[in-house]
Amino acid sequence: MKRRFTLIALLWFLCTAAHAQMVAVKSNALMDAGLIPNLELEVSVKNRSTLGLMGFGSVNVLGQSFRTLGVAPEYRYWIGGRPMVHLYVGVGLLAVTYDINWKGRIHKGDVVGGGLEFGYVKPLNKRWNMEISGGTALIGYYQHYYYEGDTYNPNTHHQNSHGFKMLPYKVGLSFAYIIK
Repeated sequence: MKRRFTLIALLWFLCTAAHAQMVAVKSNALMDAGLIPNLELEVSVKNRSTLGLMGFGSVNVLGQSFRTLGVAPEYRYWIGGRPMVHLYVGVGLLAVTYDINWKGRIHKGDVVGGGLEFGYVKPLNKRWNMEISGGTALIGYYQHYYYEGDTYNPNTHHQNSHGFKMLPYKVGLSFAYIIK
């Protein structure tokens, strides 16, 4: 409940801070193709800056025990001058919780990190944009990792696997609808 309230408060703040600025709603088609539904709200806050908040999650992908839930806030600087048009560079954060059972291996944990993203936005018409993006992120993970049938109990034991990794970040082909 507290997470939902925080998310609603953040979305309300982003929308009210926009006043007469541009507001867009978008979805990453590559994540959708990977059966991970997602939605992002992006608001222009200055001449060359936007703030965005993406939420995503999935349950039982392709019949496997697979659950993810994540959020990714982001700041973008638009090199071309106008927000939501042409080249940009972005910095963002990432927070994900997951529970995956894949071929008898169980991974249950959390990921936090931050990354750098570059992209290009092509206006399709007055209301629709197409965006191509990609970047890299440094993430830290803490998880319970064990095999099915082990005597390991994740409810009573501490995380037994943790570390840092460099991973692709915000790689996508997105379609955005500009609300105002």
